[in-house]
Amino acid sequence: MMNSQELETARRLELNLVVLIVQDDAYGMIRWKQAADGFPDFGLTFGNPDFVAYAKAFGLEGGRQVESADSLAPALEAAFGGGGVHLVTVPVDYSENMRVLVDELRAHAFRNESNDAQGSFRRAGCLISTPSFPASSDGGRSTIKERHMRIGLFIPCFIDAFFPEVGIATLELLERFGHEVVYPRDQTCRGQPMADNGFNAEAVDTEALFVRNFSGFDYIVAPEGSCVHHVRDNFDAVEQTAAVREVRARTYELVEFLHDIQKVDAFPWAKFPHRVGLHNKCVSLRRLKHAKPSELHEPFYSKPMDLLSKVESIEFVTPARPDECCGFGGTFSVFEEVVSAKMGYDKVTDHARAGAEYIVSADSSCLMHQRGCAERIGVPIKFIHIAQILNGASA
Repeated sequence: MMNSQELETARRLELNLVVLIVQDDAYGMIRWKQAADGFPDFGLTFGNPDFVAYAKAFGLEGGRQVESADSLAPALEAAFGGGGVHLVTVPVDYSENMRVLVDELRAHAFRNESNDAQGSFRRAGCLISTPSFPASSDGGRSTIKERHMRIGLFIPCFIDAFFPEVGIATLELLERFGHEVVYPRDQTCRGQPMADNGFNAEAVDTEALFVRNFSGFDYIVAPEGSCVHHVRDNFDAVEQTAAVREVRARTYELVEFLHDIQKVDAFPWAKFPHRVGLHNKCVSLRRLKHAKPSELHEPFYSKPMDLLSKVESIEFVTPARPDECCGFGGTFSVFEEVVSAKMGYDKVTDHARAGAEYIVSADSSCLMHQRGCAERIGVPIKFIHIAQILNGASA
């Protein structure tokens, strides 16, 4: 509603434009997060106008109300193929978020509490338990380093919103090693979008909140390289106190934590009988040093491949240009949409030609971009985060 006047501008300029309205008739995300914390449901729902009729008031003819998930694709195809300005409204139900991120996660923790003689911990309003290990003579622990730590789980905002299964896999994987894992409920974005687009000073409050949330842990671990890179190397809007410097130094991306700190030498619960192509995010490759960049004359190494090679039945295939950028680049994919899309098309095609069934990466942002590109050009390839494979996902 705040920028609906642009409908008139688009119609007057005779643009070809499809406007998609995700309609929940509420502050839906706030509503389910407050419900997760036990707050009452008050003042969060409201009515909306008939958006199709509203669009017609601006002279638009292409208005559609999607009634089911099955009707979404045909509605979008008709809108994109019809020319002119079209508006499509899609009802959503955030109760699925509550089911996956609250109910199922708590049920999982309760099962661990019931089955695991080691007990459980209550932290930040969540029940977090040390897990049961596969049955063996030593409980499957002989290949796992015996160092239990208190870890702050940092889940980037887009993973929280779009890929909660990656956050859950990261939690479960760290718990497998006996760590006490805490998810601070007040965590938000760490401020990189502002800093990357020239508003670094405006990120000061976000950075200060991050420090308050994650002070006092042995390590802070996140399943995303760019977020960790920003905290470690560009977290400078806030005053550099001793607490800030300590949080920055203790923040690790999941792969480097498992490889360099935990020094894992086996994942006895993991089996992935598929051909995979490995994608290294540019910043993870060159700033976090996940692997050797092809432009450097150095001995080969790859921390993600080293970890994945410990998974039973996995098979690696290598694209022709293994560390070429996929084109995501955060806001680059918005400002340079055509270039970004072409780079993504090239990337997924390169992996498909190499015979990959899955593209696996430590960075969901690149996977999100490549999945969209693959779907648009019809490349039959799947995508999965490394945390899910290492935690035992089989497909």
